Amino acid sequence: TIDGAQGARAAMEGGATEVQEMEEVLMRAGLLALQKAVGESNLLEFPKRLLRQNMFEKMFGEKQMEVIDFNSGDVSAAAPDVKSLSLQQLLYIRCKNLDGGATTNNRTIAEFLSAVAAAVGPKLVERLECSLEGGAAIDQQEEVTRLVLLIYGAHCQLPTAASSEHWLLRSGGIDAVLHLPTCSLRPASALQAPTWAHNNLSRASNGNVVSSRRKVHWEVELCDQPAAFQEKVAPSAVEQRKAARGGGAGPSFKEKMAQAAARRTAVSQEEEQLANPALASPEAVKLRAQVEALLSELEASKAEVGELGEQLDESQSESAGLQNELEASRNDFEALRKELDGSKESIATVTEELAAAKTAAEKAETELKEALESKEETAAKFKEELDAAKSAAEKAEIALKEAEASKSDASVVQKELDEAKEAVAKL
Repeated sequence: TIDGAQGARAAMEGGATEVQEMEEVLMRAGLLALQKAVGESNLLEFPKRLLRQNMFEKMFGEKQMEVIDFNSGDVSAAAPDVKSLSLQQLLYIRCKNLDGGATTNNRTIAEFLSAVAAAVGPKLVERLECSLEGGAAIDQQEEVTRLVLLIYGAHCQLPTAASSEHWLLRSGGIDAVLHLPTCSLRPASALQAPTWAHNNLSRASNGNVVSSRRKVHWEVELCDQPAAFQEKVAPSAVEQRKAARGGGAGPSFKEKMAQAAARRTAVSQEEEQLANPALASPEAVKLRAQVEALLSELEASKAEVGELGEQLDESQSESAGLQNELEASRNDFEALRKELDGSKESIATVTEELAAAKTAAEKAETELKEALESKEETAAKFKEELDAAKSAAEKAEIALKEAEASKSDASVVQKELDEAKEAVAKL
């Protein structure tokens, strides 16, 4: 969490709290506060069976393994599961890796964490929509997500944060009150309780600055009727510069120069009249007044030119700052382009590996079919030989029976022959 005594200036002045902090710092604090609000009670509940559910169970379970503890293959295979994770699960991973993978050289892990960060917004908006009556749709989801995280971050820095757990949220076509402990929305018109509301005093040019260099300037106050809260309009850049110079009140620089010129004119007229009485005639006085008027206009014009010169210098300074920011954006874009090229190479490598795996699978399937066919042919051959053996055995058995029958007949004939021989001998 962010220590409210460091970084931002948050001091109670006239019933309002002024919060000034870098947006990146508030976003980090907001993520941690939001993760605390949604809790971790259902981390091991999944809406369906995931491709790499075992990996997420090791992350959310007792082992509490980090993303960097897994090999790149498992992390890459788990990337499609990110969209199926709940808000609780996404915030758990996101808050464990607040740098978003910027400190790792593993491109696969960095891409996985980027996918997790991108999935938080839609899940958060879905939760808020479900809490609204009738499930009203929320427009500008990215802006709503950013504002909610900034609200959680700013609430952490308020010295009297415990005064209310509600915050007025107006963005994306909604006008509701955000209940911070449950991360849910309630109609602003239905709530009559102290509610935090903020006036956005950030410079309009902040929209053109990358979030890491963008500064948030809010004036936060408690209101009893949030639906009736009127947000102040942020001052223009010129008004902010005048206020910074202490020129917000009193005569302008041009007016001061004109007054000084008029005083010099009056003193010069008095001195010349004392030195030359002829100048006191009506015609001379009239002519002198016309000359002095022209001189005053000239002085005023010079003063205006001077002020325009100051504004030009300030504009050039701002232009230089924008140029630097543009160069930084170009560098960021170039880095993203390189990461994209790396991702394409990684995808190509994975595609090649997938094609090789597919070829190997097809080859294995062919070999299996051939083995099965060969097995079937061998079995058929063995069956034929077995049938032939059975047939030969049956024939042998028949022949054996016939032989036994023939042997019996031979015994009878032999007996008869022996009897015949005995009869012949008796004769």
